[in-house]
Amino acid sequence: MSASSRGGQSVNTTAPSAEGQIDLRYVDPADRARIMGAIEKIVATSYVPGTSGTLTIKGEFVPVVQSAESKALFENYQAAARQVGLTTLQGEFSGGCADSGFTAAVGTPTICGLGPVGGLAHTPEEYLEIDSIVPRAQALALAILRG
Repeated sequence: MSASSRGGQSVNTTAPSAEGQIDLRYVDPADRARIMGAIEKIVATSYVPGTSGTLTIKGEFVPVVQSAESKALFENYQAAARQVGLTTLQGEFSGGCADSGFTAAVGTPTICGLGPVGGLAHTPEEYLEIDSIVPRAQALALAILRG
């Protein structure tokens, strides 16, 4: 979880307002209720008379949880990748957020991150390895055909 906050007008004065933002991530969907309950308790607690807090969820992604069907789908992709020469393809947990969490959450077999290889995501230094585009596309196409 990461957080940021801002408020006040100058040092040593009471701020007319303040704001905090939280980037909450969890692996097990069951953890969400427990964590949100703790956050809601913090927001509802006032230490300064006459003040209050509100919690607004501006957007939310759910984690991708691997099902047996998703595991089989990934194994199919791994076999296709080996066929086109990608022999070291392993699954990994990234801790990121993606639309694939929505499909996984409703029971659709889902795998994520099949695009080109790159790094330093969401930074000015983000990059893409050009040589990875064709083999990754071939592996995906073959996996679909092997279906």
